[in-house]
Amino acid sequence: MTSEEHYVIPGSAGDEWVRPQPVDELVVDAVLDATDYEADELDPLSSYVDLDELVAVFADETDATDLSFTVEDHDVTVHHTGDIDVESHS
Repeated sequence: MTSEEHYVIPGSAGDEWVRPQPVDELVVDAVLDATDYEADELDPLSSYVDLDELVAVFADETDATDLSFTVEDHDVTVHHTGDIDVESHS
């Protein structure tokens, strides 16, 4: 199963509708929201992280709880809860 085939439902606030999203889109969106980068300035997510490892964070049959990797000059941590932290190196 690729990351494009693995969908998660991000947490919602209030009564807003939620929709499943590919996990790789959620990660890229979190990086773009936390940085000054534009989408076309980043390499494909697979350049920064093994997509199979990313999908494994959400698989029930693994013990993976979170995964950390670097995107440009930011540390990204994807938690099994669906939370994504993006922190600058500086």
